Amino acid sequence: FHVDSAVINRYKTSGISALITRQGLALVNAYGSTGSVNAIRVAGLPADYVSVNWNGLQLNSSSLGMTDLSLIPVLFTDQIVLTERPQSNGQQDLALGNNLNLISKCSNGKWIALNQSASSLGNSTLGMVLNNGNERWSSNVRGFIQNCQNNFTYQDQLQWNKPWVEQRNNNSRSKGVMINLGYQGKKRLTAFHAFSIFRHVNLPSPMGGLEHSSSSQYDRQL
Repeated sequence: FHVDSAVINRYKTSGISALITRQGLALVNAYGSTGSVNAIRVAGLPADYVSVNWNGLQLNSSSLGMTDLSLIPVLFTDQIVLTERPQSNGQQDLALGNNLNLISKCSNGKWIALNQSASSLGNSTLGMVLNNGNERWSSNVRGFIQNCQNNFTYQDQLQWNKPWVEQRNNNSRSKGVMINLGYQGKKRLTAFHAFSIFRHVNLPSPMGGLEHSSSSQYDRQL
């Protein structure tokens, strides 16, 4: 299944998991609010049965066997393809179930694109793309910053007086950069792709707790 390019452009400030869920491609389990771990499930199979590949490179964790889709923004993709079974195309596909192929590339011309979005709970995303290409050389640099406050008010049913509590420490901050370089020779295209994403999450206190949690978590995708 190929995701239409118009749909990808519409979700540039969202994560891969949001696009997959809203397009009905697969089920994505979100373990928390925006910025938390997202795991894909296809045809009832768990996340470690789905191989997530970016430009032919498998992103699945060597220890957990899965990929956290919340770390990958749609901004870093130009094509999204979900296959029903592993393909034999010269790369090593370890998944027993499906393949989610994410493709990014350069294009001709000089242009700049800005993407910005804001939502409830104090969440915002800003993305930028710089492209410079001609018949021979092409370069494409992308970057994003995401700030998810995730502030909300709820009634804590586990405390004796059931007070209304404002959750303030379930926020996350993410940033990332991607570089795509290409050279079109006489017979073949030589390309270089690299990206790095970093996220810091302040973990919330358990319901019924009297103090805010000071625990945090760091995630990185290279």
